[in-house]
Amino acid sequence: MANKARFISGAVCPSCQLVDKLVLEDIEGVSTRRCVRCGFNDNLELENNLESTDGQQSDNDSQAEEWQPIRFDE
Repeated sequence: MANKARFISGAVCPSCQLVDKLVLEDIEGVSTRRCVRCGFNDNLELENNLESTDGQQSDNDSQAEEWQPIRFDE
């Protein structure tokens, strides 16, 4: 069965800096992003799936709950 590649809308390639050239693929259970233009390739690890060694939420998760929207004055 062939792997399906999904384009990531608005994403910028870290290598060639082009927009809308990255695809997300699931290869053997690993999420991988790949640039169809320059061939850049890396694996993605979602922060939600990562846990600290003691089973607590990571610092990034606890900080996300404290964020507040900001208002820009015109």
